Amino acid sequence: MTSVEVFVGKQDIPQYEVKLDHIMTIADALVDLGNPKPVVRVLLCLHIHGPLSSKELQSNCQLRQPEISNAVNQLDEHSFIEIQKSPNKGRGRPHHIYRLCKPIDECVQHFMRETELRIQRMSKKLEDLRLLSQDL
Repeated sequence: MTSVEVFVGKQDIPQYEVKLDHIMTIADALVDLGNPKPVVRVLLCLHIHGPLSSKELQSNCQLRQPEISNAVNQLDEHSFIEIQKSPNKGRGRPHHIYRLCKPIDECVQHFMRETELRIQRMSKKLEDLRLLSQDL
């Protein structure tokens, strides 16, 4: 399965055909900047497909249920997604439908700001180490 199929699944999504390379570049950059791959996959999958259930996310993102659950929790902490309960037909627990509630560019900007803050903290630590090592 290609990396594009991981996010979009096997069905055709005409409105994103031109943007898939762009979306994959964003995904690679977010992961390279230290964001968890499952979080990035779920975020972009919801952007591409719209509202999805956990099972649909598992299938499209090629992730296990615990990874989906952790990713959804992290996205929910940042108020990027809405979680809607969908009654289960018959017995069992209700299903949840997840959807992005913020534009994708706003979500990406948030991850960029977090990365910039990490870089600032790392730069400060590097400077501290540089000064401390001179005293050895």
